[in-house]
Amino acid sequence: MITLGTPGQEFRVSMDTASSNLWVVDKTCNFRQKCNDKCKNKEYCNKNCDVYCCGKNSNISSCDGKIKFDSSKSTTYKSNGRPFSIIYGQGFADGFLGSDKLKFGCIDENNTLTIPNIVFGQATTIDKHAGNEPIDGTLGLAFQSIAINGVEPPLTAAIRLGLLANAIFTVYLATLGSSQKKLVKGGGQFTYGGLDNKNCGKVIGWAPLINRSYFIFEIEGVSYGNSYQSKIRQKAVSDTGSSLIYGSSSIILSIGQQIGAEYNKTANILFIPCNKTYNPITFKINGNKYNLTKEVLTIDVYDPLHLKCLFGMVPQNFPSGSLDWILGAPFIRQYCNIYDIGKSRMGFANVLPKIRKNKF
Repeated sequence: MITLGTPGQEFRVSMDTASSNLWVVDKTCNFRQKCNDKCKNKEYCNKNCDVYCCGKNSNISSCDGKIKFDSSKSTTYKSNGRPFSIIYGQGFADGFLGSDKLKFGCIDENNTLTIPNIVFGQATTIDKHAGNEPIDGTLGLAFQSIAINGVEPPLTAAIRLGLLANAIFTVYLATLGSSQKKLVKGGGQFTYGGLDNKNCGKVIGWAPLINRSYFIFEIEGVSYGNSYQSKIRQKAVSDTGSSLIYGSSSIILSIGQQIGAEYNKTANILFIPCNKTYNPITFKINGNKYNLTKEVLTIDVYDPLHLKCLFGMVPQNFPSGSLDWILGAPFIRQYCNIYDIGKSRMGFANVLPKIRKNKF
């Protein structure tokens, strides 16, 4: 949750370490899906058209249900005049830029990070993917070098203004449930300016960033027990905006075969019996081994009987020279991720054990 403006307006945002811009839905957002005339036929629409074109959904905007920023209600808002457009792996947002006071947290929270004059995107158009997510925008946490329009990211501004004790932040993601895991992004804590000593243990190790753009570092290999091992050096990014782990197709499919997962080629995902036990999958990073267990990799999302689960690693080959792995939520649930902006490095720490209740 963040607050923009004076008085504050609250927004639910995705905290994204793989982008660098802040944007929220603007009050002028009213984008509607363009539909083929044939979609007016109910039977045809249900089989061939986007859900936004059918029946009671036909007049729904992807902006509906969002909390929208109203600049006229803020005494600290300043217009910018420049257009804004950002494209993600899934989804996009278009609009214009403005600036206002940003507060990390809710209106009634005290002692939270507050940054003046932050330039942000005011989205007048968002796609259906963003429309389906239970958020009103995105707060990018990566470096300014990849920011759209060269806009200074909020955390970069906070560091420049000396608002943080250290140029660092820590991400802890909770594991929800016991043996069955839900594919959700909620539940966790972002700690700005230092380590999260409440949820995270001692730092296991650090890995230097390849450059100051995304949080990309080198992995030295991936293995599964004694039955599979790859010692190829590859590039990985820590991404809080990804619900799964994406990586080398040959490696993930080989591991999937070893653990007894079923590959659905059409959907390009692996399924695994929910009660299947298997050894940890190990990533070697800067000399340290990080084990991912069944508790974070077996995800219960599809089968109401809890028999078939999703395997939390997806085979994907990236363009040559760009990237090899996206380490999303399963990795961050297993290990607290520490983003040391000042020293250009990533750190990893064990999640402290705690009693968790099943709340789905």
